[in-house]
Amino acid sequence: MTSTVSALPLQISCLYRVEALAKAWPATHVISLLDPDISEQAIPKLAAHVEAHHIIRIFDQERAEATHHFDAVISDVLNTLQAILEGPANRLVIHCHAGVSRSTAIGYGALALMHGQGREADAFNELLKITCKPWPNRRIVEAIDTALNRGGTMLAPLDAYREANPYRLDSYRRLNRKRGIVSKVQR
Repeated sequence: MTSTVSALPLQISCLYRVEALAKAWPATHVISLLDPDISEQAIPKLAAHVEAHHIIRIFDQERAEATHHFDAVISDVLNTLQAILEGPANRLVIHCHAGVSRSTAIGYGALALMHGQGREADAFNELLKITCKPWPNRRIVEAIDTALNRGGTMLAPLDAYREANPYRLDSYRRLNRKRGIVSKVQR
């Protein structure tokens, strides 16, 4: 799922479309959020097209017992995001496999940084404008919220969105099975 064109220096995509988007938009930076066991051949080859390609290996997990490592990973990702967002000419594409969960969670984090503290609802609404039916990984958003000292304010709009769209996750699971996107881990 590729986002619509935005005036923001941010786009969110899926693995299948990221190379074309990074070239056509054009992006200066790409953050790839990929399963740790993905083959090297499946990782997009972007070095010739962007200034920096950051590959983050992280499963799409939401269970607390399986995500103890998230805090350290998210801290590194936030440092990367802050450095990218400081460059006024930088253009960032964030993607994961389906372009729905990990990438939209990190995209929400980028927007929260851009909008600033106290404007988390604005950041989430902006996310909804630049993505098509996202389902941000709640555990990643929780780790971002904690790292940015937001006191749960990033979770409130996400939880309200999930409550308003109770069947979306099941729909994505069915769609991903049809597309051959099946994770070996349980969310």
